[in-house]
Amino acid sequence: MKGLLQNLALHTIIGKQVKLLKKEYQEKNFYQNRTQKIFEHYAYIPFLKNFEGQSLLDLFINAGNIQGLEILFNVLRFDDFDNHSRTISAQLPQVLMLKLKNIYGYFESRILETEQLKSTKRGKLNCLHKKEYAITSGLQWPNMNKLEGQIFKDKTGKNHKFEIKLTILDIPRIHDFQTQECKEFLEALVFIDDIKMFENQAIQSLINIQWTIARKQTVKYLCIPFLFYLCVFCFYSNYLNTKIGKKNLETEDFRLICFSIILLLMISTFFLINESSQVFKQGKNYFYSFWNYSDLSPPILVTIVMIFHILEVCIPDFESPIIIMTIHSFASMLVWFKFIYLLRIFQQTGYLINMLTKVAWDMRIFMLILLIFYLSFTEAFLRITEFGGEEVDFTYNYAYALVYTFRLSIGDTDVDKFDLNDQSFTAWFLFVFCTLISNVIMLNLLIAIISKTFESVTENSNSAGFQEKAKIIFENQYLIREQRKQEFCEKDSYIIVGREVQQIQGDNDDNFDDIIENQSQQEYCQEQFDEDQNENESENLNNDLSDENDPVEEANDSDKMDGFVS
Repeated sequence: MKGLLQNLALHTIIGKQVKLLKKEYQEKNFYQNRTQKIFEHYAYIPFLKNFEGQSLLDLFINAGNIQGLEILFNVLRFDDFDNHSRTISAQLPQVLMLKLKNIYGYFESRILETEQLKSTKRGKLNCLHKKEYAITSGLQWPNMNKLEGQIFKDKTGKNHKFEIKLTILDIPRIHDFQTQECKEFLEALVFIDDIKMFENQAIQSLINIQWTIARKQTVKYLCIPFLFYLCVFCFYSNYLNTKIGKKNLETEDFRLICFSIILLLMISTFFLINESSQVFKQGKNYFYSFWNYSDLSPPILVTIVMIFHILEVCIPDFESPIIIMTIHSFASMLVWFKFIYLLRIFQQTGYLINMLTKVAWDMRIFMLILLIFYLSFTEAFLRITEFGGEEVDFTYNYAYALVYTFRLSIGDTDVDKFDLNDQSFTAWFLFVFCTLISNVIMLNLLIAIISKTFESVTENSNSAGFQEKAKIIFENQYLIREQRKQEFCEKDSYIIVGREVQQIQGDNDDNFDDIIENQSQQEYCQEQFDEDQNENESENLNNDLSDENDPVEEANDSDKMDGFVS
């Protein structure tokens, strides 16, 4: 670590200022104003890379210095536009996975209003569907005529009565599908469990601008083909399937069956090619998502069924194996599961699908405990019936005993043979005990778990919707063609958002007041510093700064900085 810092002279020079920042951060409750003060006047951190291509952020990440990262991102909240963002954008996915406390405030603080954007103050926004703001992308110094054409509904929009506020997200390239930063940031975002991250305005802006293209491509290449696929499969399964196996098929039925089978095979092949492309681009991450299995399974099973059916139709005396009926049954079920997947795309149903997945995940431990209870009563019922004969046997074998226990738990009480058993008292005792545990205790426990998850998702339905959108974008970005990615945004561009000033001030649901506070925090902190600064404090800080001119002290500062980073 010492060698790395020696390669980075500017990082070593600021060692004493970072030490002062750490002391201020630890000792004062009102550290935000003081951190801003020290940062502006004494501890400006230039994000230049050393000879090994590492910035100060890289050094902290490699050293695993969480405290240093927390302090650093708290300082960077007050940084000016484009002072550091291009240098650290590639490291943001790693920072996301560390779940820093200050990362939320950092993202909010990066929504800034530049002097150029301030020149546009009035207009009528070209808002997104069912949104109260417009969003686009632009360069650091955008062409204002082009930008206004994208933000406003018409060319005369800037003369409209509405007062507009344009802001820019000071994190370049993370929305550009062509960049590695975008791919890694989306991947990190998908695997974050904290729903609070999706309440962040910066993250919502990123998801919204990517959703405009991801949704269109998903509808075009997945929704429409699958709906057609579902209709053909249901028609085949419910009308044509019953005619397969007949010896004397009418010519029209034969042609219709062959045409339907060929059509289903072609569409299944189309979906399998899409999934293969997704596996190639996502690698092992493909298999981490449940929904990818719902995408992959139906075309495979339908293809197997159609191959055997076409053989049965075309080859005399050919009979499909009995297992094909089971495969057909599962294919029918999974095709409708895939339809549920498509409902994730729509805002009204997206958070409900998210709720189903969260409920299923939260139930995993409960289901394990419930299975143990089922197995215990399965063994108990088997022991009292295995030597009683057929006339008193109500379990038959292990599988029947397990099913019998499950049926008791849902209220199916078949007790006709209890009194015929030699151990009737034991049978009735097990029945009452099983019913008490499964129907009263475990059922109410399950309801409590589901209710807790339901309340959590409902309270955060907006954030849950954004989380589900992020997953869909990540899973289906392979559908976006390269040419479409190039047309989506310019290279090294930023996200630009336009909102009405009245909506900004009154939109409590989006918590946009926090953004205004972050945007004006620099000016506010500077005013407070000018009013409250006293002569002794100023002299002490200036003395600390002047000590850097002493070569001996500078060497000591470098050693201290090494210890702080490590």
